[in-house]
Order: sequence, then C-alpha cells, then structure tokens
Amino acid sequence: MRILKYISIIILAIYISSCTKKIPLQSNYEPQIFISGAITNYSHFLAVTILKSTDVSDLSGKTNAVKDVKIKLYTKNKYGVDSIIADSFNFVPSNPWQSTENDIYISYYPIFPVIGNTYWLEVTTPDNKVYKSEYEVLKEPVVIKSISNGNGKTRVTFEDPKYENNFYYANFDFYKNGTTVYYDFKISSDALFNGNEEAFIEISIDDGMMPDGFDSIDVVLYHINYSSFVYQSNLFDQSDANYTVENGDPGPLFAPPPVYLTGNIHSVETQKKVLGNFGIYSIDEKSFIP
Repeated sequence: MRILKYISIIILAIYISSCTKKIPLQSNYEPQIFISGAITNYSHFLAVTILKSTDVSDLSGKTNAVKDVKIKLYTKNKYGVDSIIADSFNFVPSNPWQSTENDIYISYYPIFPVIGNTYWLEVTTPDNKVYKSEYEVLKEPVVIKSISNGNGKTRVTFEDPKYENNFYYANFDFYKNGTTVYYDFKISSDALFNGNEEAFIEISIDDGMMPDGFDSIDVVLYHINYSSFVYQSNLFDQSDANYTVENGDPGPLFAPPPVYLTGNIHSVETQKKVLGNFGIYSIDEKSFIP
C-alpha cells in the first residue's frame, strides 16, 4: 500500500507539472536618462556622461551610452549677456583596458570658467528631447587656511563666507611614497559655523586603515551649490546603503528604498527632474606634510 501511495504521488506530480504553464515575466520598465558633469574655477576640458538606465534583469554590467547627442554649455556674465562657451564634443567609448568607467563626451577645447558668472548645460538627444540644468553661479573659492592631523582626526580649517548659506565637499587623500593609501570625504553645510572665521571640517581616522602610516595629505575643498549638496548627500546615503548590504547587514532591506538620484537637471518638455547632476564647483587645494 505504501508503494502504491508513493506511485500515486509521483503520478500526481507529473500531472501537475504537465498542467503548469510557464508565464514569462513582463516588465513595465522604462529606461531613464542619466546626465552627469561638472565645471570648476580652473580651466579644463568639459566631460559629460550621458547614459540610459537598464532594467534590473540586465546582468551584463554594460553601460548604455546615449550616442549622437548635442551638448551646449552656456554662461551669463555679470552684464546679463548669454553666450555658448562649448558646443563641440568628442564621444569617447569605454576602454576595458583602462580605468574609464563610462562612455563619455569630452569638449574639443578647454573651457575657462569665470567666477561670478552663471552656467547651465543643455543636452538634446537624437529623439529631439531637451534636458537642461538649473542656472547656477560659480562662487568664489573658499581658501583653505590650514590642515591639521592628530588624535585620530584630520581637520581642514577655512573662513566661511558671512551672510549666506554655504555648502562644502571636502576630499582627503593620504599618500605614502607617492601612492594613495587611504581617502575619505565629508559633505557639510555651514549651518553650525555660518560666518565663522575658523570654520572646519574633519574626518576620523582609524589606525588600522593605514598600518604603514602616511607621509602627506592632499585636501581639496569644494564650494558647491545647494542642488549639488543635496545630490552628493543622497549619493553618499545610497552608496553607504549598498556597502552595508554587500557586507551582510540586512538593515537596509527594511529601510525605505534608496533615493532617486536626481539633481539639478530637468526635461524641458515635462519639467520633471531626471537622473544625474551638473555641478558648478569652485575649489581650493592644499597639501600637508606631518
């Protein structure tokens, strides 16, 4: 009887399997455009990344570059006169043998940004959709007064401009014999030190991070606009969440979904923000040798 019971179960399983129909997964996913670039107070070639997002089912890891786009960088001077300062770009495909991570557009000629001028980017895709960044002013760079290191902390000190809201991105690179051994960054508003002549941003350093020590520190202080402050803060939060997941912490699985990384770029047609950001940064750099 037991054998007959097992045979009946097997026959039933085969019958159910034969009645099972494979239903392909249907996705309502619509690719979204991603635009990223930045200018600084230094002369440089303008680099702009323009991609289309891919479905989560795409495991190829390949970027989906948008080709044949038209890019224009505009400026408005202190007299209110608009002009185009870059509209010719080379498309440079990714090279798997180099460190380039994405396909990128690079301007034919260097640009020479002017402090106090207003800048914005305009991108037109082959389907004639136009995307535009917000009008933003290139601010005066905030000069680094000093860099100090001790008691497990590295600090950059500067004078915060008075009577205005300021936002910063401080990048710290630690070197040993010319090779980077550690890096960190800090994003900050001046809410706690507005107008302070001895304002500072500092990071904490664990001795285990650099077992062989370091012989110099390079600090870059970015004076950024509010939109870039929000974008970089959200980017950090999402990167931190991804890092936690990779290290086995299930916490983020129960947290709200990662933020959509929209910044200061919108569709001219729909007025909706799109993924990415166009940064307008003024920077100052300083080195420290202990």
